[in-house]
Amino acid sequence: LRCRDHVSSLVSATSSSSSSSKEARCIVLIRRNNTAARQWCNIDDVAFALQERYGDIVRVVDFEEYSVVDQIRICRDKTSILVGIHGAGLANLIWCSSSCVGVVEILPSRPLFFRYLFWHLASSCGIPYVNIFVKGSWSSKTLAPKVDAIVNAVDTLM
Repeated sequence: LRCRDHVSSLVSATSSSSSSSKEARCIVLIRRNNTAARQWCNIDDVAFALQERYGDIVRVVDFEEYSVVDQIRICRDKTSILVGIHGAGLANLIWCSSSCVGVVEILPSRPLFFRYLFWHLASSCGIPYVNIFVKGSWSSKTLAPKVDAIVNAVDTLM
């Protein structure tokens, strides 16, 4: 965690504006476009349902479109809840600040050998963690978690 804090302070030192930390915190849904497996095929439906419940604080983000510095800023300064299918994008949870209220990881139901990776990371960072299992395997091209399950998980963390 000391390394995380050091990198975060370096990013703060390079900020041209402090206004980003004053913006409303968001529910960030991680889109996985350029991947051979585990694309979130109903992410827009989930975003719509969460917007119906929580208003304009829901953002769909593809971290591949951002520099590392911008990924850190998004998670540190703007993220209240981070939601994503198991993958590299969830590693950004290490940048979430103490005002992040949780992470929701969507996991294929089989096999289960990676299921504790992001739980350990979230626990190490002091961030509450919820997982949701969906039909499919680690090599499935797409996964479609139940919209209600995601909304309920976010409700639990809020």
